[in-house]
Amino acid sequence: MHNIKQKFLKFTLSFLSLILISGCLQSSKKEPIKNIPATKFVEIALILPMSGPDADLGKEYAKMIKRGLSEGAKSKIRIMTYDSASQETLLESVNKILDQDAEIIIGPIYSEPTRMLAEKLKHKKPIIVSLSNNPVLADENVYIMGHAPMKQLLQLTNYFLVNNYKNYLILMPEGKHTNMVSAILKDMITKGNGNLASLELYDNENAENINNALKKTSDIVDELNENDDNLTQNVVIMADDPTLLKTMLQTAKKFNLDKKAVLAGDNRIDVDDSANLTFTSSLKFIEVDFPSKVKAQDIKTNSFMHALAYDAGKMISEFIGPEFNREEFLNKMNNETFEGVSGTIKFTDYIAIRQYDIIVKKNGVYNKKD
Repeated sequence: MHNIKQKFLKFTLSFLSLILISGCLQSSKKEPIKNIPATKFVEIALILPMSGPDADLGKEYAKMIKRGLSEGAKSKIRIMTYDSASQETLLESVNKILDQDAEIIIGPIYSEPTRMLAEKLKHKKPIIVSLSNNPVLADENVYIMGHAPMKQLLQLTNYFLVNNYKNYLILMPEGKHTNMVSAILKDMITKGNGNLASLELYDNENAENINNALKKTSDIVDELNENDDNLTQNVVIMADDPTLLKTMLQTAKKFNLDKKAVLAGDNRIDVDDSANLTFTSSLKFIEVDFPSKVKAQDIKTNSFMHALAYDAGKMISEFIGPEFNREEFLNKMNNETFEGVSGTIKFTDYIAIRQYDIIVKKNGVYNKKD
C-alpha cells in the first residue's frame, strides 16, 4: 500500500508608499501611480472585456490587477485600460496601446483575443502577459498566465488517496472533455485502491437535471455513511464553471452535502462563503487574507480568476523593481519563482507552471493541509 501511495504522490505531484492607480477606459488621459521616485514612468496596458456580456468580470479583474500592481510597486507606473470584447474593439485597442508606447500588456483573458493581439504586436515592443490558459499561444514575449484545472484535480485526488479516503463520487457536466477527465480520475482512483461509488454527469443548462444529480449523489452518500466499514468521509469531486458552481454549492448545502461529505475541486470551487470545501490553492491565499482584498474592491465573488488577476499585477510590479529594465524584467519572468495567491508560479517556455497547496475551508476559516 505504501508503495502505491508513493507512486501516486510522485505521479501528480513596502517598500510601499501610499499610491493611487487610476486606469481609464480607452481614454487619452494617462493617470500615474504617484509618490514613488523614479526617473520615468513604466507604461502598462490592461486589455480586458470592458463592454459586452463579460464587461462586469473584465472590470473586476482590472480592479484586482491594479490592486496587485499597487501593492508590489517600487517604481512609477502609468496604467491604461482597453477593451477586448470584440474583434473591432480589440483592433482599436491595439492601435491605442502602440500610441501609449506600452512596455507591458496584461490580458486578454481568452485565447482568440490573445492570438490576435500577439499576431498584431509580433516584433513590436510590448511584453504580453495573457490570462488565457492556452499553452499553444505561448511564445517569445507572450507569457501564458492561466491555470490547468486537470493538474489540480489530479493533485487533489492523489491527496485523498494517500490519506486513505476510500469512497469517491464525481459530479461533472456532460461533454467530451468531461468524459476524458472522468476516465482519468476513475483509473487513478481504482489504481489507488479507492472506490468510485458514483459518477453523475448533468446538463449544466438544466436546473432540474442539476438538482437531480445532486440529490442522487446525496442519497448515495447517506448509504455509504451507514456502512460501519467506512472510516473516512466520502469525497465528492465537483468541477464546472465558477458561476454554475456557486448555484450547485447552494443546492448541495440544501442536502447537507458539505457536512456529510468532503466537497472538493480545483480552486474555481471557492465561490460560496458558507460552504465547507477542500480545494487546491496556495498558503499565500490564507496568509494575505485574499478574500478581504477582494471585498475591499467591492467585488462580491472571490474566484480563482480574481486571484490570478491579482497575481499578474503584483508579480509584474515586483519584477519591474525600482526602475524598469527590459532585459532584467524578462530575465526575472523566465527564471524567478513568484509566490502567488493562485499558487507558486514559475514560467517554463513562457507558460506558468504552478505548485499548489491543499486548502480546507471549514466554517469560513481556511487552513493548509500537509
